[in-house]
Amino acid sequence: MYLQGKDPTFRTTRKKANPYKVMVLLVLIVFFFTILSGIAKGEVQPLFMPTPTATRTTHSFLVEGETHFAAGNLDEAIEAYQKAIELDPSDQCFTRN
Repeated sequence: MYLQGKDPTFRTTRKKANPYKVMVLLVLIVFFFTILSGIAKGEVQPLFMPTPTATRTTHSFLVEGETHFAAGNLDEAIEAYQKAIELDPSDQCFTRN
């Protein structure tokens, strides 16, 4: 039997491992292991965790102040407006034209 131009293959040939790909994979494994151990120890906080306390917006304080003012509770209205001003003093709702 005569084979032209090709050496006989008795087993499948494998690709050689790319050293750069191996290095990147090792770095990623070490990175993720470090992050996971930090989360387990409490040194690293997981992403997208909710804030410990609810954060109110300036608009909610303004609505609360308007509601108290309409009900005749002037002290509570003043307090709500002051909280809104403390939260965002540069808001355009507080400036007069």
